[in-house]
Amino acid sequence: MVSQAVGLDPEEFRPLIETREGEVYNVREVERTIDAMTFLAGQKGYAFIQVRPRVVRDPENRTISITYELVEGPRVYVERIDIRGNTSTLDRVIRRQFDIVEGDAFNSRAIQRARARIQELDYFSRAEVRVEPGSAEDRAIVVVDVTEKLTGSLALGIGYSSTDGPVGSFIIEERNFLGRGQEVRTELTVAGQRQSVRFSFFEPALLDRDLGAGFDLYYRQTDREDESSYNETNAGFEPRVVFPTSEEGRLELRYRISKDEITPITRAATSRVQTSEFINAEAGERYTSSIGYTYTHDLRDDPIETREGFLFRFSQDFAGLGGDSQYVRTVASAKAWTSFLDGDVVLSAEIEGGALLTFGTDTTVIDRFFLGGDSFRGFAYGGLGPLDSSLFPPGPNGEVRRASDFLGGNYYAVARLQASFPIGLPEEYGIYGGVFADIGTLWGLDRNTITRNGNTFTVDDSANLRASVGLSLFWDSSFGPIRLNVAYPILSEDGDNKEYFRFTAGTRF
Repeated sequence: MVSQAVGLDPEEFRPLIETREGEVYNVREVERTIDAMTFLAGQKGYAFIQVRPRVVRDPENRTISITYELVEGPRVYVERIDIRGNTSTLDRVIRRQFDIVEGDAFNSRAIQRARARIQELDYFSRAEVRVEPGSAEDRAIVVVDVTEKLTGSLALGIGYSSTDGPVGSFIIEERNFLGRGQEVRTELTVAGQRQSVRFSFFEPALLDRDLGAGFDLYYRQTDREDESSYNETNAGFEPRVVFPTSEEGRLELRYRISKDEITPITRAATSRVQTSEFINAEAGERYTSSIGYTYTHDLRDDPIETREGFLFRFSQDFAGLGGDSQYVRTVASAKAWTSFLDGDVVLSAEIEGGALLTFGTDTTVIDRFFLGGDSFRGFAYGGLGPLDSSLFPPGPNGEVRRASDFLGGNYYAVARLQASFPIGLPEEYGIYGGVFADIGTLWGLDRNTITRNGNTFTVDDSANLRASVGLSLFWDSSFGPIRLNVAYPILSEDGDNKEYFRFTAGTRF
């Protein structure tokens, strides 16, 4: 630590240094140290202090020495902030990305942070922030030059299951509604005999503060005859608020009120496939009233095209504030990225797990976890985990009858590994490849034995391991991102619903 500012003791700033001897160099730690020192100097009345890290590299020993210098810069104030080129986006949407306003002491780091935030909005194809001389030597004008781009999207998702056939979704989204920075999304999904519609609205800066607020309104009808013997209907309303807890941390608080109904499929007594008695026992209509939260800690270098960083999420929902369901649902995930060869090769590793604990009532297939599709490649969604394949007493004509229904699980754990890399085509084509591997398990029921009509049925709900490997092809096309997955399960159980091919595509308007 070195101070060239009269009156500032460098020893008071030393505890703010995050970098430690022997640790791997981390540019984010250096930036946080500079921000903390600048803030402390400002609290002591030194508004124009600049913190300059002086770096000395030692290639032979592969070390870096950092000396933080406190230098008193010129006394310059922000005369005004001019915004140009925003034909659709309102000025205030851009202005609220700045931590400074007209009349504040000029702070180059605050300008840099604002530039990064404006670019992260992803509303503009070009976003430049520069400083021009003001009306006097101690005045500066901050100029923001932007070029608008299309922020609405029309997306089509297509998948394929070896047993369920085509799966499709249609999404219309506007991320900058009426230029106010609000997000509006309508989603229609059709997958075999499944249909759903969802409308979402989100205001990321309520009252121009770093406080987000929004809601989801949804209705779903699902015929699960191909995977389990019941129909499901859900209708719900979920308002939420989101706010920061630190520079990298955010907390979402939410409420849910929903009406959920399970209708078992009635089968003929002579049918060889019968409805699981576990599902018959869960039949009926339930109301769920719950509160919940999600904490996110985001250290990614870029939220869209991540090459380095770490993302952690932890969420819980508590049902039982009225309604018929009573449980605590917990989900946690952690994902890390790193890259090689100037960022061309990106590796990621993720672990995720969940637990559903009940009190007072048993869980149903609506409450429990399901894996598959994008969450566990190589298996159709809902196509693994506890499976009721119990034998029934013979039918009227002596037919062999059995159930074949997936029931979901109260617990799950899964790990995902992925690598993406160029495949030799010109960069402007935007085509690159990938490999992946998933491994995990889904297990646990409140009860794995049930007696109905004088017969006892048992389900294996143990933690049987599954695993898959596969190849991916990515194309950043003019229609939007396109991804093609080919997966092969290398660990599976009898009765699992496998999915070897999955395709998703989008377009913009």
